[in-house]
Amino acid sequence: MKPPRIIITLFILAIAPLLAAPLSAADIYNDEAAWRAAVKAAGAGSADSTPMRFVKADPALPNVLLIGDSISIGYINDVRSLLVRKFNVFRVPDNAQNTTHTLEHLDEWLAGKKWAVIHCNWGLHDLTSRGPNPDGYAQNLAQLIDKLRATGAIIVFATTTPIPPDNIGRRPGAELPYNAKALEVMKAKRAFVNDLYRAALPNLEQWQQPADVHFSHFGSAMLAQKVARAILNAHRGPPYSDYLELK
Repeated sequence: MKPPRIIITLFILAIAPLLAAPLSAADIYNDEAAWRAAVKAAGAGSADSTPMRFVKADPALPNVLLIGDSISIGYINDVRSLLVRKFNVFRVPDNAQNTTHTLEHLDEWLAGKKWAVIHCNWGLHDLTSRGPNPDGYAQNLAQLIDKLRATGAIIVFATTTPIPPDNIGRRPGAELPYNAKALEVMKAKRAFVNDLYRAALPNLEQWQQPADVHFSHFGSAMLAQKVARAILNAHRGPPYSDYLELK
């Protein structure tokens, strides 16, 4: 015996809101459609590109999150390769840009996973006219580190990489006061520092594109080695080696 049509209609009306409910921020790392929608909304590239691809996580592995600008987008492929079968390596579905932009979106970027390690970098967008001054940068960083640490993850902060000569839009040396303020914050917060500035500085001719803050494929691969070791060392615990410093 078929149920009366009125019962079927009422059932459909009852479940329709559930079927039509939008995916929440907590779904972006767990649902590929939600991830693709987040990447598209951010306008930070294509979800079909390898750096911004959806990560199918192995539930047996700890989760790592990279938060950062285009420098981190450049090295994440190599970080994933270096940490394969050790960690699920995610990144936020956006170019994290400056610290102000990250504070606006951080809650949605942290949702949906238990993070073992969070590796983060800012600076190159902060030091432009669109970002805060060094003191404002320090204030934002302090808030960010507190928010990240509240997840229970181990936090690793990467210093801002050097601005080369003849760069258009950024003055060489402008990163120095931002890095100095950042190190003060990390020391006060007892946060780990991955000093990518110091690693890159003597190697700019080999690693960095001419007159560009971005790195060649080789340079990004070199940074990735330092990032991967910092993540491994932070998660493993002491001794941390020269790849990770507790400032």
